[in-house]
Amino acid sequence: MIPRIESLFSGIGGLDLAVERVFGARTWVQVEQQPYQRAVLAQHWPDAEQHPDVCSYRGQGAEIVCGGFPCQNVSALGDRAGLAGVKSGLWREFARIVQESEPDLVIIENVAELRIRGLASVVSDLAALGYASAWTTVKANAAGVYLQRARLFVLACPDSSRRQWRPPTWLFRPRVMDAPDRRYLESFARDSRASTRHRKWNRALDGTWERKNERDSTRARPDVTPALAAEVRARLCEMAKGAEVR
Repeated sequence: MIPRIESLFSGIGGLDLAVERVFGARTWVQVEQQPYQRAVLAQHWPDAEQHPDVCSYRGQGAEIVCGGFPCQNVSALGDRAGLAGVKSGLWREFARIVQESEPDLVIIENVAELRIRGLASVVSDLAALGYASAWTTVKANAAGVYLQRARLFVLACPDSSRRQWRPPTWLFRPRVMDAPDRRYLESFARDSRASTRHRKWNRALDGTWERKNERDSTRARPDVTPALAAEVRARLCEMAKGAEVR
């Protein structure tokens, strides 16, 4: 079985691509408001169903629900209103869709400040829906980028101690991390640059990263993706066995 992905707040599909590669899944639905981003998504995922409004969208029962709800009220650069803010408060729509779809796996991405401005509510809401959660923070430089840019990732699956649930086989199936097609990387990089206002860093597609106007700026990009994928799977195994998750 190939698990299906319902992607919320999809942007240009960075998280979708990662989830596909780690779990061998296919993106089934993408929910994104901005027209330019939807055009990018349509180019790379022509078979995926698109929706422009997360508030009117209803969950369709995919095996994976993933997304990064708006961070403006959570970020240190925002008003710090947390989930009480208008934009970051869209987490409630995310939780509603999880309730409607009842997926085997929920993946949430947001800024690291969510730890102090809403993570407790996110985990509590997921627990109320019958999901056990685990979370960690990953910095961009873990993938070879010259940026800290920490992001919080939350993984949640049904709490086997509270509801009957048998982990699907795809959740633990070994996944070979094949290198993506170079033409796709080139296209995806162009889309990323076009959709980002501040482009301080440029990616060199020959496997290095290059910084503008700085000497000795090229560094080999470490191949950490398989290790991160293995760590994700190990954590999910603990959760599926009913282990206590902190």
